[in-house]
Amino acid sequence: MEKKGTRPEQFKVMAGTYLLCFTLVALACINISPWGRNRIFFLSTRESEPSAQNQSTNIPDSNKHSIESKPDVMKTPEEKPEQKVDNSTTLKPPQNKDGGEENPDVEDVADKYGFLLVLRGGAVHHHGWAYRFKSTNTTILHAWSARLCDREPINATDPNTLFAMHLDRQPAFIRNHIDDLGVLVINTAHHWSKQMVNMDKEIIYLNGEPLKDKNLLKIENAKIFKVNNIVQWLDLKLASHPNLQVFFRTTSPRHFLKGEWNTGGKCDNTIPLTRGSEVMQEESMDKVVAEAVNGTKVKILDITALSDLRDEAHISHYGKKANDCLHWCLPGVPDTWNELLSALV
Repeated sequence: MEKKGTRPEQFKVMAGTYLLCFTLVALACINISPWGRNRIFFLSTRESEPSAQNQSTNIPDSNKHSIESKPDVMKTPEEKPEQKVDNSTTLKPPQNKDGGEENPDVEDVADKYGFLLVLRGGAVHHHGWAYRFKSTNTTILHAWSARLCDREPINATDPNTLFAMHLDRQPAFIRNHIDDLGVLVINTAHHWSKQMVNMDKEIIYLNGEPLKDKNLLKIENAKIFKVNNIVQWLDLKLASHPNLQVFFRTTSPRHFLKGEWNTGGKCDNTIPLTRGSEVMQEESMDKVVAEAVNGTKVKILDITALSDLRDEAHISHYGKKANDCLHWCLPGVPDTWNELLSALV
């Protein structure tokens, strides 16, 4: 039984949201149809803050590593230390390079969907994931888009080019593969800031040219425009795709206290549900998404209010980055998101 003042003895910490989000969709959607050909696509933004070492590159931290971490467990004087067991002779399943167990039922098909990018020096960068589960003939795709906009270089011949971020165009991958999908889950949230847009070397475009509307140049208004734009586009697509289900996942809350991610903010609480144990409100906390999907065939996957109660469930200072109060420990809160998605599909 977990004691107050401690975190679980074992949990997996993901350095970014990609693997976390992939787990969400995989667990929830694997059994949609055991006999049919299923493709589930999760298009999400990177819900993270830039690290100092990563500000000079366009490769997000979440695409670099995932780590498994065990925090120090605070022990009361009455507790005896655990006995160490020698498992050196125990047969264990084969391990992959990331520490997970290999499963012959799961096939990595990222290359088939163009998700592998060879970098200078020969390193391979995943800018998306694709796994096929052979026993159910289900393929799960996961791609990343900072703000759910189409993105293209302004000058393709210039290695230092800026990029056009088209507010009124959808990401290329979803445009190209919408006809192949059975379930689509999208989200966007924490990357809508001038700092993030500038860091990604992007210029906001509308109608094929740099944005001049002063009202839309306010980043929050640009976000509202984009959310409504992609919802309306998907709603039109759903009219001709009766077997497609689309979900817009609401914002995953952050819990930085006494500062922000870059000004010493922390989330050191270790006691669950100190913020309450019930969601009392009827309306969504993510009003932008809720208003956008209202009256459309796009469904809302509303995880914000229930996740907001779990400020103790973030990685905090136990992971690779100091004081990560945005991403979640696993097992943890995203498993509840799985249950919600599974119930809606």
